[in-house]
Amino acid sequence: MRKFLSRKFKIVLSVIISLFVATMVFSVGCKKKPTNESTTPSIEITFSNTQLSLLIGDTYKLKVLKDGEEELTASWNVQGDCVSVDNGMVTALKVGEATINATIENQTFSCLVTVAPSKTLPLFTLNTSGELYLKVGDIFTIVPSLTYNGEDVLVEKVDYQFSGSVISANKLENQSCNITANKAGAVELLMVCNWNNVLLYEQITVIIT
Repeated sequence: MRKFLSRKFKIVLSVIISLFVATMVFSVGCKKKPTNESTTPSIEITFSNTQLSLLIGDTYKLKVLKDGEEELTASWNVQGDCVSVDNGMVTALKVGEATINATIENQTFSCLVTVAPSKTLPLFTLNTSGELYLKVGDIFTIVPSLTYNGEDVLVEKVDYQFSGSVISANKLENQSCNITANKAGAVELLMVCNWNNVLLYEQITVIIT
């Protein structure tokens, strides 16, 4: 009886060892082989400025940078009329605030720009706010003015620029302009003042009802 149990025990032990060895071989065969593929390093894209303060007439270059050094090409747009932007080059046109956006690879970066009066340039203003409301047939006289160090400066040349036939403009000798409301609609009216070969800008929206 003892011999029979010993023989049976040996058989069971042999089966267990065989199963263990088979499991180890299968596990080793299923292990992933190491690859030589290297992970692509991440690229950091940043904006040179998120806030900017300028004086009228100032220019400043905004940049989208890769890893803080290489300048990238982006799509630019501006919300507001106190600055213009050309391939990242910002020009301060008049007092106010604007937001400049740069978009690249589905990422958009923004910079808030504040423009203050220049100590070396006069302040160009109009006798109306940013929106001028008129009725068809109305005539409104826009009067531009320049102020430098608290004193009025002679306005020598102002150009009135707009497109379409919603309004018509009759410029006067003193650089003022009679704006006539022709039909219902809205139009952007840009005024450009040439002061000693420096261009100063003001823009309003004329709304006709």
